[in-house]
Amino acid sequence: MTGPEAFAFLARAVPLPLAGLEALALALRADSRELLGPHPDRPLEAGLETWPPHPERNPTLAVEAASPLAFCGWKGARLGNLASVNIWLTAAVLGPETRDAAVAFAGWWERTPHAEGRPALLAAVEKAVEARKAAAA
Repeated sequence: MTGPEAFAFLARAVPLPLAGLEALALALRADSRELLGPHPDRPLEAGLETWPPHPERNPTLAVEAASPLAFCGWKGARLGNLASVNIWLTAAVLGPETRDAAVAFAGWWERTPHAEGRPALLAAVEKAVEARKAAAA
């Protein structure tokens, strides 16, 4: 399963907020630092879902950047601090039926050069937004 395929599966299987998907599409189009964290040339460091790191040590700190999946909860559910985003991510995305897809997506996002991954993910996110809106109509 490719990263965009894994994201598409997760967008269908998980309650990713429509507002979060729309915010993610905007951030991808703008090449937002909120998806990049402290390094302008690559996504968050491997294994990190939010920046600053270590939400267990600093749970009340405001989120400055997030992985694409965590970004959907951060912006879509209007979560403000590291603890709330990571709790949402664990509950919504990392369930037994979606864990493999989430891991596949995260690995793809971490390995893929940003210039290649961003447009591929944007296409998957735009399709998910269209599908969600069509289902609601």
